[in-house]
Amino acid sequence: MSGGPVLVQGDSAWTSIGVVTGTGDVDDTPRGIAAPIFEETARIIDSLIQTSLAG
Repeated sequence: MSGGPVLVQGDSAWTSIGVVTGTGDVDDTPRGIAAPIFEETARIIDSLIQTSLAG
């Protein structure tokens, strides 16, 4: 899912904290790898997600 948002839930609301950049093994277990994003970028991604969910 490279390029997709990394979302976390807090107080029943989801927010983006990064962007998936790939996968890799950590202690022989496949894990996602993400790059952090700027606060303004997170607001834009969150806004796009909310708009999409609203239909």
